[in-house]
Amino acid sequence: MLINEVIEVGGRQWKVRQAVSHEAALNEIAMARCTGSIGGKSSQVIDGVETVLANVVRLNSDGTETKAYSGY
Repeated sequence: MLINEVIEVGGRQWKVRQAVSHEAALNEIAMARCTGSIGGKSSQVIDGVETVLANVVRLNSDGTETKAYSGY
């Protein structure tokens, strides 16, 4: 289980808020990068219980979490 770890991928730092494995974290980072997102969360439901596989967010150069643009 990974909690609050920082991973660098493609010259960007990503905060792994929570993940069941490195593979799950990297898969979610890859999905976010492919879609141009600032982060993502994947989960599965087994017997009515939701389990988070990975929850990641891109970090700014100063180490803070990137926030969604809300200027609309």
